Amino acid sequence: MNKIIWKALICDDDEYMRKAVRVLLDEHPSFQVAGEAATGSELLEKHCRLKVHVLFLDIKLPDMEGTEVARSIRLIDEDVKIVFFTAFSDHMQEAFQVYADDYLVKPVNKERIFQTLKRINRTLWEKYHVQRLMLSRKKGKVFVDLDSIILIEVTRRKVKVITENGQYSCTSSLRRMEERLPGYFQRINKNQVIDIRRVCKVEACLEGKYYLITLKGYDGSLEVTPTYCKDFMNSMSSLGL
Repeated sequence: MNKIIWKALICDDDEYMRKAVRVLLDEHPSFQVAGEAATGSELLEKHCRLKVHVLFLDIKLPDMEGTEVARSIRLIDEDVKIVFFTAFSDHMQEAFQVYADDYLVKPVNKERIFQTLKRINRTLWEKYHVQRLMLSRKKGKVFVDLDSIILIEVTRRKVKVITENGQYSCTSSLRRMEERLPGYFQRINKNQVIDIRRVCKVEACLEGKYYLITLKGYDGSLEVTPTYCKDFMNSMSSLGL
């Protein structure tokens, strides 16, 4: 499977807010804005027609509450991801009753929305069982099986994908590569992302301030630096490793 783009629909009666969210989504390589809506009824019509993967929805709309819109959508689409963004922080409980994936309070900053996009992207990857990753190279494109990837690293400002079958240099940044990967890929330091399912040994150093790990299929050890230790151990636990 080649590069996957998840379609998004933005609903807010404030045109400026719709534009602001669109700009942020346009910066993410895995999401594409398929349309916009200013009212709940317009959103319902467009979602039925466009079949998007993610909805960005304001709580207060001219014709109905955002949670009411979400409830109607859930009757016909249990899988679509719903992200509320609103100036009202007191509707969170209602939002999660309709199985919202996140609740963002305006003004929405780039770092916060990218955290949400990263999580949704990984969830969608796993749901749709994407098996291959497309790598852009100077001489064209190559497709790599996800299960063959051991680690991805930056060396001398170049991104290198190390697999069971060889190594590939690509033109993408490590951050953009990470955003396109499923949840079992984990950053362990500034320059490396690994498939944590391959971890076969973890050694705590300096009373757990950092870790040395070994991976199946890779010679030598890698360092999990202090900034990434907590996320690394949480990911290991969530996968039962």
